[in-house]
Amino acid sequence: MQQIVTTPVSAFLGVNPLSTPSRCQPSLPPRRRCGLFSRPFWPGTILLSAPPAWKTPKSVARILVIEDDELVQTTISQMLGSSGHEVALATDGDDGLRQFLRSSFDLVLCDIFMPNKDGIATLRELRQISRDLPIVMMSGGTPRPLRAGDPADTDYLRMAMSFGATRTIAKPFNARKLVSLVRECLESEAPPTC
Repeated sequence: MQQIVTTPVSAFLGVNPLSTPSRCQPSLPPRRRCGLFSRPFWPGTILLSAPPAWKTPKSVARILVIEDDELVQTTISQMLGSSGHEVALATDGDDGLRQFLRSSFDLVLCDIFMPNKDGIATLRELRQISRDLPIVMMSGGTPRPLRAGDPADTDYLRMAMSFGATRTIAKPFNARKLVSLVRECLESEAPPTC
């Protein structure tokens, strides 16, 4: 009769580490290699690897992402979701305001250039509803004047700060930069600049 010794962690999880999933390939006994781990492990133990520090938020937040580009929505959702945040998506300013009024959010991430209601108008309405909500505005440049009469070289991220954005971020950005910025906004005790 074979005796199985489990660690308290495996007993708690209800996992028998000796009956490994099929994706694990045995190496020299008594060690095994598993595709989930970069190092060999001994039977009866469970290795837990912590994500990088920039991926672990101090508190999980509900974040509303207002972005018209579906690919950018998906990318941002994956970046923030992998850090443990709960993400809701809106396709334009009107949809974002409706979702904001229906639910509570800890932070809003909003694009500037969108159809129907642009990001600056959305920012101004969000500021009328909540003065201390962290709002991060993002833009990939100046593809066109936002309003008739705007010069072509208008710095829309700077304009967003003057209308009450907490922070701005220029596209393209990586996950580390976005998650760090979100963490800074959530941990900040100071009210946003208005």
